[in-house]
Amino acid sequence: MNELAKILDLERYKIIKIEEKNESNKKKKIIYIESKNRKDKCPICNEYTSSIHDKLRPIELKYLKVVETNTMINIIKKRFICHRCNKRFVENLELNDKGKTITNKLTQKVLKDLLNYNLSIKYIANENNISAGTVRNILIKAMSEYPKQIKNLPKVISFDEFKADTQYGKYAFVLNDPIHKKCLDILPERKKEYLTQYFTYCNNRYSVEFVISDMYEPYLLVQQIMFPKAKYVVDKFHYTRYIMDALDKVRIRLQKTYGYNSKEYRMLKNKKNVTLLRKYSNNIDWWVYTKRYKNKHMVDILKFDLREQLLRIHSELNQAYVLKEFFLDIINYTDYEHAENEFTEWINCCMNCGLEEFEMAAKTIKNWLPYIVNSFIDKRFSNGFTEGLNNKIKVITINNKEFISLTDLARYVNPEEPKIPIQTWMRNKDVIAYLGLWERLNNENFKGHEFTTFENLAGKNSFYMSPQKWIKETNAIGIVSKSGNNGGTYARSDIALEFASWLSPEFKLYVIQEFERLKRNESYKYKMDWTANRMLAKTNYRIHTDSIKQNIVPRLTEKQKKYVYAEEADVLNVALFGITAKEWKEMNPDLKGNIRDYTDLKHLLILCNLENTNAELIKDNIPQKERLIKLNNSAIRQMKVLENDKTIKELETLNKNLIDIK
Repeated sequence: MNELAKILDLERYKIIKIEEKNESNKKKKIIYIESKNRKDKCPICNEYTSSIHDKLRPIELKYLKVVETNTMINIIKKRFICHRCNKRFVENLELNDKGKTITNKLTQKVLKDLLNYNLSIKYIANENNISAGTVRNILIKAMSEYPKQIKNLPKVISFDEFKADTQYGKYAFVLNDPIHKKCLDILPERKKEYLTQYFTYCNNRYSVEFVISDMYEPYLLVQQIMFPKAKYVVDKFHYTRYIMDALDKVRIRLQKTYGYNSKEYRMLKNKKNVTLLRKYSNNIDWWVYTKRYKNKHMVDILKFDLREQLLRIHSELNQAYVLKEFFLDIINYTDYEHAENEFTEWINCCMNCGLEEFEMAAKTIKNWLPYIVNSFIDKRFSNGFTEGLNNKIKVITINNKEFISLTDLARYVNPEEPKIPIQTWMRNKDVIAYLGLWERLNNENFKGHEFTTFENLAGKNSFYMSPQKWIKETNAIGIVSKSGNNGGTYARSDIALEFASWLSPEFKLYVIQEFERLKRNESYKYKMDWTANRMLAKTNYRIHTDSIKQNIVPRLTEKQKKYVYAEEADVLNVALFGITAKEWKEMNPDLKGNIRDYTDLKHLLILCNLENTNAELIKDNIPQKERLIKLNNSAIRQMKVLENDKTIKELETLNKNLIDIK
């Protein structure tokens, strides 16, 4: 054991035993250890003590892989008592940071992996048996503790953030160069105090001429304190969003005034019409929008008719549309000298329009008007180049796996020929090696021989690779090529993020952010449905227990009352499962909970129905034995109906997907 402890770098600890378990078809080693400390220093009086007060509950910490097997450390920490100050304290083992479930050794391994530019966060997480969120938290903490270099800032900088959910806050701060589209730095938080301290050590902050950001007031205060000679610019992407939101609020409010089956409701609900209302009229490609009409004259007629039909629905919608168009006219056609006057006129129109939604938007625009006007000094002064990309990246699902569009990502650098960046990327030797490694880890049918040929040729001038060729020759599953409406090249998220990082490191941040948003939106509907089902189950349970309380409990003795609910629950268990709760527990001593926690959706659905049925039978004063027979017959009939029901199978799949997401 001593030699093993030396190999595992656990010389300070005594290895008691090693166990190997199988969890979800994966092997896991558990190393049970205890410290060799016979005394420790009191944190209060610094006096050494050897008196052990007690021992804490064993804790499990994730450790480095041992022989390519996920490994856990199980340790029981001792608690000492100081006789000098009577302080009780836990021994300091320096095995892990306080509150962390991973060892410091594993944290060091993750940081080392992060230095490898070719490894994605997802890959590092899988390789070290931790979550991607944990990897990101380690990275952000490391960045916060790393001494920042004094930076020479460009004349134009921009502030932005992305959702991080770390111990430092919900958002991480991103410092960009919007002119050259570069990410300058990433900070773990966006609070004014932290940013002020950070920019204090920048050499040339007095030479910064413009600070571009959104309407987040702390950013404005940071600019006024740290960059007094610079002008604050609210980028067009953010203040235009307020107007679009106001238009949508008017549309939704009016939509609710019509019946669900009415023509007006359907028109206002239609996604294509919503897009049409939001778009600037001078930028609408009507030929594409109405491409089913080959006659140009018909297109013009339809253009006029469709817009008129929408705006005729309600005068307030027409009014909101006109105000939106007026606002976009200012953005698209007004130069810097006339911008303030035009905006002032627009604000006055909104304040007198009678639309609460636009009045609120106008107040916001008025408060930030001096900084909004600054956005007209230079058309390049915008964060929209990154923010706007978010809604252009498609995500599709194949076999319950998400694929991000590489084609959409490639349009970031080559809007006309997006396939060229993809092919250029795939010619890289490191990329081929990464794709091959990914396939070996995730694809049992991957053709390794063909891959070896590509790996040897990659990087040479004569080497050519396309997604179609890669898929065909190696039987790859990480990249797919689709034709048709959502055509293009798609890749699994970790591969897509590597491609995004190759295009631009800062762009990768926005891809991560957008992918997570899409995932949340995708699962929201299913979560709502599943929650409704759970609430229904709880309601049926309440009906069942209330019926017992009202019809059976009053006739029982105090001793009988303690067991009546369990007995009636067992009536349902026997009717459906054929055994009582006690019998199931005796058959499964290692499992926590009860039989209902380990059943499938079909049985849970039938159980809900049986609870309702039993409640009615109890009200009719039917004896327990008769109820059991009736409930059993009902359960058999329901099981036959649900056995091959497609809806139930779909719900079971959705439930599994939700569990995987969590």
